Amino acid sequence: MKKIAGRAAIGLCSLLLVNTGMAALDVKAGLWESHIESEIEGLPLSPPPMTHRNCVTEEDLVPQMESPGQECKVLEHEASGKTVHWRVQCQQDGMTMTGSGQIVYSGDRYEGSVVMTMDGGPMGPMKMTQTMTGRRIGDCP
Repeated sequence: MKKIAGRAAIGLCSLLLVNTGMAALDVKAGLWESHIESEIEGLPLSPPPMTHRNCVTEEDLVPQMESPGQECKVLEHEASGKTVHWRVQCQQDGMTMTGSGQIVYSGDRYEGSVVMTMDGGPMGPMKMTQTMTGRRIGDCP
């Protein structure tokens, strides 16, 4: 149970692939540190919080994490003002995950959330909500 929840939480980060222009958003390119907390409906324990670092560029505006064996595709995305919205679908270990999210940028910080529904797992359908915060910590290596 924890393994499935952990994989799902890690995998969600890799699906956040949004390509929009930085000029419309209040965001600074560079190395960002992200903190992600997950809650899975119906489970007494939540996966542990995760922290990771990645470069945010004009091509990749949403912090990401790689997850081996996961295939994700962005179904649609939109940037408006300080906010990026997206819908995604992922496949991993026989599970289908669909959901939507948003990030609101404020220069060198952001806040956001993702709500995913997982089907095909051994425990049946599950809903996971992730809350994300991030901050720019420097230039990309």
